[in-house]
Formats: sequence, structure tokens, C-alpha cells
Amino acid sequence: MKIYEAHLWQGTAEELADFMHELRKKYIEEVIAHLSKWNENEIKKYSNEVYHKEEDSYFYLPILLRDEIRKGENSPFNFDASVVVYFYQRKIVAVPFGFNMFKELNTMFRSNPKMKFFGYWNNSDPDENCSEEEWAEREKFFEGLFEGEFYHFGSLGFTYELSNQETLWKICDGYRETQHGKQVVR
Repeated sequence: MKIYEAHLWQGTAEELADFMHELRKKYIEEVIAHLSKWNENEIKKYSNEVYHKEEDSYFYLPILLRDEIRKGENSPFNFDASVVVYFYQRKIVAVPFGFNMFKELNTMFRSNPKMKFFGYWNNSDPDENCSEEEWAEREKFFEGLFEGEFYHFGSLGFTYELSNQETLWKICDGYRETQHGKQVVR
């Protein structure tokens, strides 16, 4: 079992929910910044080359982003990101996915004073910054959570999907604002 990016939340569930909303805002900002490196014609050209369809409508961008996320491949427009949260043994453990391409989001997540690294792996030496007792606690947590079998991460936890459809609309509106200098109303 290898769960390298787990973090123990040392606060309440309500505080975690508030933090997830702040993460979502940062995610939107960073995706807009990534998209802003491309002009609309370049994005439309990419969409046409990859999906073989000419998109001139208002909806081409959210459709492109959604499709790139669904493919799950490494592409310039796959901005998939989420946090799976586990509530088990009176602990709250959060595992981020897709944060590596977002420097500020990644930093915000890891530097929160209520987040404590809680990764666990049993295929090599334990974390050198962890006592034997704490390592055993992590092992007990994850072995109990997964009951000795590894499942898809989201199947046993709650997934806070940063890249959901509503967020993609906000990203598209923000991107269009950077390109056209005005707020776009859907």
C-alpha cells in the first residue's frame, strides 16, 4: 500500500469545508492563469485538431475542458484536481490529486497549519521524520480503512471535485474576461 500524499486534518469538518472552498477559489485563479497563456484561436485550433470539430460557439471551451478531464491523459487542458477526504477512527485525512501542476494551490494545501503530513507506504523504509509509534498509527489507519485491500481512492471517501462542471464555467468566464476585458454573462 502506498499513499504518499495523505494529510491529517487537525481541525473540524466545518473548518475543512471552508478550506476546500478557499482551495477552489485558488484553483480557479490558477487555471485561468494557465489558460491565459493561450489565445482563443489557439485553443479552438487545438480543439479542432484533437476532437475534429470546429467550435465557434460560446460552449466550445467548457466542453473542451470537460472532455480533456474525462480522457484523463496528460494534455495542456487537463486541469483535473480533487481532494478525497476520509473520516475514519475519529480522524479526518485528506489526499489531494492533480495538484502538482498548480504551484500556489499545492503550497496552499501543504502549508495550511491544520494539515499534517500523514502519508504511509509499506514497500520501503518508513518516513524518517516519523516516530515508530506514529508510523504504526498510520499503518493501522490505512489498513483498517481499506480492510487489507486497496480500492479506488474515491470509493471509500468523499471527493471534493475542484474541476466540477460549475467550476469549469467559472474558469471559462474568467478566461474570457482576460481575453475580452469584460465580464461575460451566460
